[in-house]
Amino acid sequence: MPATTLVHHIGQLVTPTGNGAVPGGGAERLAIHKDVEILLEGDRVGAILPAGSGARADREVDAQGGIVLPGLVDACLTFDRIRGATDSAVRRRALAALGSVAALGTTAVDLRMSHRDGSPGLEEGLALASELGHADLLNVSVSAFSAPSETPSPGHEDRVTSLVGQTIPAIRRARRVATFAVACGAAGYTRKEALVALRAARGAGLELRIESCGSVAEAVGVAGVVELTAIDRVRHVSHDEARALRDAGVIAVLEPGRPLIFDEAWPSARPLLDAGVPVALASYADLIMGGVASLWTGVAAAVKRMGMSLNEALCAVTLNGAAATHRAHVAGTVEVGKSADLVILDLDDYRDIPRFAVGMPVSHVLRAGREVAAR
Repeated sequence: MPATTLVHHIGQLVTPTGNGAVPGGGAERLAIHKDVEILLEGDRVGAILPAGSGARADREVDAQGGIVLPGLVDACLTFDRIRGATDSAVRRRALAALGSVAALGTTAVDLRMSHRDGSPGLEEGLALASELGHADLLNVSVSAFSAPSETPSPGHEDRVTSLVGQTIPAIRRARRVATFAVACGAAGYTRKEALVALRAARGAGLELRIESCGSVAEAVGVAGVVELTAIDRVRHVSHDEARALRDAGVIAVLEPGRPLIFDEAWPSARPLLDAGVPVALASYADLIMGGVASLWTGVAAAVKRMGMSLNEALCAVTLNGAAATHRAHVAGTVEVGKSADLVILDLDDYRDIPRFAVGMPVSHVLRAGREVAAR
């Protein structure tokens, strides 16, 4: 019989509901429960009970009147190896970064191994990313991202041949890699090239995503032909492009941290939400090179600068993030049967969350029912 944990003295339990991405303004609807406690059975949520139910458990976690939310899901955390660094040094730094992310309340990440086609070190990098996937800090799904070489060969056909004939087979051999993504747009592959690569990846049994490089139009064009889960790094979209994204059935992944690094204009999420597009948020960070790793910073920026309501932003870093990473059936909400991934905040009211762009008062983080961080 699995060990049980009772999370009690909860001020508010705030969670989306369901097993799939929530489109547009539907993300406004969160379930907010008071006077409840949560019984965890092993790595799953066993029951949501009235406060003071008298339920017995092997251990207890006192929320001390704080806010309980689903563990956050980072739809894209990148991992670029440093040239010249030893694997042990990279692994040490990457594990430390994962620990910091976990302590902030993120319980699942899509770890994106970036690679420029034709560069050396792909298989070694994928092996290291897969090893990090076994770290017992977060639920890590590994995806491989390919962009064309910065100094391409004279013919586009050559780089697509290399991508299909060498890169994708190498990715397939890295058994922990579940998703393949390509850059598409002015700084990436052309629409035709991206389609060739994605179809080859689908044939290799991989899930598909695409990264928008510049205008989203090229990526939307690809999404209209092949079935994609998400389009990453969506920035500015017109109302027509937003409707095209909706019709393609993809999740738009935005990175609120990017303008903080590059001093860019803040993208507006409203055209996407108003068109009925599911929106997820990702950190703008790399395990080795740094960036904005806190999804709480992303939530605050989304609310204050990008036109999202707090409820929409919270859904974007929980259920919609889980959907973008193929985990919505087990993560992203606090519901019976789902993974026992919880973050507890030392706040009286969840509406205070945007005030803490930095220094969110996280008191406990539980992943799969096990406490990975506590203050």
